[in-house]
Amino acid sequence: MFFVYYGFAQFSWIRSSPVWWILKDPISCATVVFAINHAGYLTPLWAGAFANVHRGQWEAARSLGLQKRTAFTRVIFPQAVRLILPAYLNEIIFLLKGSALLSAIAVADLLGVARRISSSNFAPVEMFSVVALTYAAIVLVLMGAVTYLRRPNEQE
Repeated sequence: MFFVYYGFAQFSWIRSSPVWWILKDPISCATVVFAINHAGYLTPLWAGAFANVHRGQWEAARSLGLQKRTAFTRVIFPQAVRLILPAYLNEIIFLLKGSALLSAIAVADLLGVARRISSSNFAPVEMFSVVALTYAAIVLVLMGAVTYLRRPNEQE
């Protein structure tokens, strides 16, 4: 992210291209960098999830007279989502941890704000404890949501 935000600005041909309106803003640049980075991890996860949905599910949906699109959205996709949820949760947690890098390109994230407040109040232990508890609460809520969503799958 640091390289893309600060490095690409060194090239005049990028500054004069239509892509520059995305790369000059730190938030949109971070969004693009995170999207490209995590797409590389999520693509094989989705491919594996769809590969692990049994082929007979397609055949069963077709035998019920469902069109391919309807079979995919109503039968195949929900099963793939249940399969990918734990790995997807891990990727969301990595994204959450990676958001601390946003302060490197002047975006006010949770850790950057805590660093500023702790340096002005001389209370780093208290501030970083609040940040740690906030991150832990977010992760626990996400884990609870995934556990709730996976519950019907675990009863089979």
